[in-house]
Amino acid sequence: MVDALQSTAAEQTPQTPEPESATPVRHWAVTGLFLLALVAGLHAAKHVLLPVVLAILLYFLLSPAVRGLRRSGIPEPVGASVILLMAVLIFGAGLATLAQPASEWLQRAPQAMAEADRKLRTIKQTVVDVKRATDRVEKLTSLDGSSTRNPVVVKEAPKLSELIMNSTHKFVLSTFSTLMLTFFLLASGDLFLRKIIAVLPRLRDRRRAVEVGRTMQKEIGRYFLLISAINLGLGFTTAVLMYILGLPNAALWGALVAVLNFVPYLGPLMSLGVLTGAALLSFDSLDMIWPVPLSFAILALVEGQFLQPVLAGHTMALNPVFIFISFLFWGWLWGLPGMLIAVPILIVLKVMCNHLPGLGGLGLFLDKR
Repeated sequence: MVDALQSTAAEQTPQTPEPESATPVRHWAVTGLFLLALVAGLHAAKHVLLPVVLAILLYFLLSPAVRGLRRSGIPEPVGASVILLMAVLIFGAGLATLAQPASEWLQRAPQAMAEADRKLRTIKQTVVDVKRATDRVEKLTSLDGSSTRNPVVVKEAPKLSELIMNSTHKFVLSTFSTLMLTFFLLASGDLFLRKIIAVLPRLRDRRRAVEVGRTMQKEIGRYFLLISAINLGLGFTTAVLMYILGLPNAALWGALVAVLNFVPYLGPLMSLGVLTGAALLSFDSLDMIWPVPLSFAILALVEGQFLQPVLAGHTMALNPVFIFISFLFWGWLWGLPGMLIAVPILIVLKVMCNHLPGLGGLGLFLDKR
């Protein structure tokens, strides 16, 4: 009887409705937790995901060539093998050409470091004097006259040979995985696109999937071809300029500038630092040192602020703010390879936003027009 009365009272007790404001808060909380988990997963699985992403981008870039060979009667697996083999041979020939001057610089590295130390001795002495003055001021301002510095514990740094071996092992494994996955994607042709079309129920969605896939291939290919042409032009011009200024191994520095320029923002700064160091080690007179960094800085300024916006501005049509944010995010997440793929990933995202109704607002922000 008592239980029946309690159950009746519970049924008659009015339930307090959940505030309407709680639902959006809960939605945003769940979304935030999902994004944090996604970023953590991307960072933890970078050694697995990075070859996959690179292979997909290479597939978008090389698939038109494989389709062209298929129209000529060459099967897709054979065409994929030919294209990848040509790419590897060209890359290997470039490395073999530049290996000799690079090895010469590595062999003279100890002597070059001694020369740099001698040339920078005046600057180093100034820094030491400032450091000593700072220590004296710190001692004078301390209450008991003793130094308040925490003890410094020196940890043994890993050996250079171990670092090189570990980096080489990871690079070889990642390169092999990327090439194999790229081959399988190219050899399969449009298999994955056909599978996606087959599982979509509506004809409109199927047409949209085909349009998104084709647009991604076109935009990624156009971006890489245009940026490669600009970087090759910058590298060639740099090599000619360094040859005129008398810097040894001008072809090596031109090739290095062309490769580093694929990294947005950071690449030109790295090139400027390398060329400045090379000029410092190669020349004794300041009148011969300063034209090298100054001339490259002017060249990089013209390329980055005038030439690239004019040639690539209409093609990419990306908001520079989001390019910089993508560069920072992927560089923080995956290091230097992340910096290289930051812009292509942003292009893929923009293509998806332009074709998917639910992402139209984000696409509007990504567009610079």
